[in-house]
Amino acid sequence: MAERLARRGFYIPSGLALTEAQMEEAAEAVKEMMKVSS
Repeated sequence: MAERLARRGFYIPSGLALTEAQMEEAAEAVKEMMKVSS
């Protein structure tokens, strides 16, 4: 799966400036993507 994600360009926001809400939004997006992929 990691290779497939890398080929498609899987990037999530990161950095010290992210708010808690932005981190939660990114985590939810990853969870939804994982549901669709499986």
